[in-house]
Order: sequence, then structure tokens, then C-alpha cells
Amino acid sequence: MEIKEFNYNIRLQYSDFIRKYNKSRCLSSLNIQTFSKGKKIFLILEKRFFRKYKIIGYSIVYEDLHTICFSNDISKKYDGDLNTIFISDFMIHYLYRNQGIGKYLARYIIYKIYEGKNIILQPDGDGYLFWKNLGFVSDNISKHITWILQRNN
Repeated sequence: MEIKEFNYNIRLQYSDFIRKYNKSRCLSSLNIQTFSKGKKIFLILEKRFFRKYKIIGYSIVYEDLHTICFSNDISKKYDGDLNTIFISDFMIHYLYRNQGIGKYLARYIIYKIYEGKNIILQPDGDGYLFWKNLGFVSDNISKHITWILQRNN
């Protein structure tokens, strides 16, 4: 497995990569993702022989929480907070679930890329147990259910 990171500065490479390697209906929302500054997309890939990669999951992370606070009913406390990021999307292809791949991607984001940052997200469905097992708890201040992994800085 390999994780590729895309941001605003390399958005054209992202478009090319997605056109070439995203053939899954399950992950079709990747085809319409656009970039703004402060947004990153992490793709988790299975290495292949013929077609070099197969995208098996992704996560979308916002480092600038200004627009997210209002559109997702997150507490205004996070607006402008440079020590907090928001995981807006997290998806593993259904054929690859329950194999530790989601946990691998989540830990990569939490402990390698954003090691010292507080992380907020809004889980749904089977995501509640997944994120709870990674240490997330309710922030108890946002209008919409929002969970946080708070770092002791």
C-alpha cells in the first residue's frame, strides 16, 4: 500500500491521477473534488502490475476551518484555530473494509502528518465506533455532532 497526498499547489497532477486511476463507482466523488487553499486529499493505493495503482480509499482534510465552521455547524471556536484540522471525508472502498486499511490511513494522518494538531470530524454510520477506537470524543460545543482528538500541547 502507498499513500499519496495532493494539495492546492499540485491540483493539476491530482486531476490527471484521478482520471487515470479512479475507475471505482464507490469512490466516484473523487472525480469532482476541487481544491481550495488549506485543503488536502490523501489517497490510499494498492500497487498493481499493469495499471500501476488502484485507489482503495481516501480522506479529505481541511487545514483552514473558516468555511467549514459555518457550512458544517461546527463551533465558531475553531474558526481561525491554526492548531486544529477537520477531516471532512474518509472512505475506504467497501471491498477493502475490515482489513486494517482505514486504520492505517487514519493513523498516517493523525500521527504522521498532523501529529501535534487537534483533529475534529463529524462521524456517521459505522464511523462512530471506528473513530471512538482511535480516541475521538464529542467536543460538546458544536451544533452538529462533532468529535475531537485533542492533543495536550
